[in-house]
Amino acid sequence: FFTALDDHTGGLILMRSSPYYRAVREFQEDGNLWEDRLTKLRAAFDAWIDVQRRWVYLEGIFFGSADIKNQLPAEWSRFKSVDGEFITLMRRISSRPYAMEALNIENLQRTLERLSNLMTVIQKALGTYLEKQRSDFSRFYFLGDDDLLEIIGNSSEPGKVLPHLGKMFASISTCNSVPCEEEGVLTKFEAMLSKDGEKVRLDSPITVTSKMNVKDWLKQLESGMHTTLAKLLNSAVSDVQSTKSSTTSLEGKAEFVNWAESYPAQVMILASLVNWSMSMDAALRMDNSKDELENVLNGINGKLEVMAETVLLDLPHESRKKFEQLITELVHQRDVTRSMIDGGVADVNDFRWLYHLRFVFNPQA
Repeated sequence: FFTALDDHTGGLILMRSSPYYRAVREFQEDGNLWEDRLTKLRAAFDAWIDVQRRWVYLEGIFFGSADIKNQLPAEWSRFKSVDGEFITLMRRISSRPYAMEALNIENLQRTLERLSNLMTVIQKALGTYLEKQRSDFSRFYFLGDDDLLEIIGNSSEPGKVLPHLGKMFASISTCNSVPCEEEGVLTKFEAMLSKDGEKVRLDSPITVTSKMNVKDWLKQLESGMHTTLAKLLNSAVSDVQSTKSSTTSLEGKAEFVNWAESYPAQVMILASLVNWSMSMDAALRMDNSKDELENVLNGINGKLEVMAETVLLDLPHESRKKFEQLITELVHQRDVTRSMIDGGVADVNDFRWLYHLRFVFNPQA
């Protein structure tokens, strides 16, 4: 339709340049009349498309969510007025669906422009509201407006919020919920699940009630994630076997494998880095630092040997992937430790040690 309208308008402009156009007065009058009609029609349809686009967007927001209506009562009231007027106008046009008939509607252009301006005001207020939600919970900044509106609109249905967790939390794909029959309780989240299927049980389950705002339980999830990982790391660092016990006996090797299996991959790798960094730091502070570094290297080689034997077994996919990550990290630790020995590094303040990324764990922090 728009292409035909532009073609007809262009045709009239070409006719105007013809000498015959200027020679016949009646032809000029008809040409000017149709050019004026087509120009007005194009302007009306441009405004119509803009209003319709805004109306479709806002209609889905306000009519699709009772929560949005309650939280933005002024904008909801304003949109109801716009919605009623726009639908009445559309019904009037659909009763006689002809372009020239639409053009004869009194003040069509002004009406459409007024509706567009009203919806612009509503969208600005909606944008301000969303910005406030993002400032209250910073992880909302990772979401687009449509996703954020869907989350806010489904505050009373936590299950519909879960698909968006992966956009707000880098390593959380969803949460494992347990049925709860307590009055006013919608659900309880007991564990976090990664995209790879790794499950980490929360230190304290999160109870979502019907009176809670969505950002409130998301804040609890964020805090619960921090607390859970902090406690797991504290436990992992405390439980990690010393390099000697992991290499001198079969029991020690089994304990090391059990330790690696007991913790999530992220915590297990970080605990391994902490253990290595602090062992290296302690060795370099000793008078016989070369012998101590040799002990650290032997311990790493022992762990690599254990892991190399373990990955040859028939393992679950999750465990195999975790052990492969640990092997990669242990190889790096072995190479760095070996370079320290070969380079004769014997001081903890030697730059050849300082330029490596080091991890120190402080349980009191």
